[in-house]
Amino acid sequence: MNPDATYRVETTDDALKGVEKISGLDLLHRGLQLSLRGDYDSAVIVFERLPSAASVSTTH
Repeated sequence: MNPDATYRVETTDDALKGVEKISGLDLLHRGLQLSLRGDYDSAVIVFERLPSAASVSTTH
């Protein structure tokens, strides 16, 4: 995780509610609050690092 980056967060179920984008700094310091039930519940979490405004190239 890069603390200066922004990440898109997705899950394959509803284990993570209300979070679509989060900063790397928040992930490193606060983590994610998951809604898991039972001893064998699990979740797949996919993080996609979003391009920063400085690294996005435009063509005219």
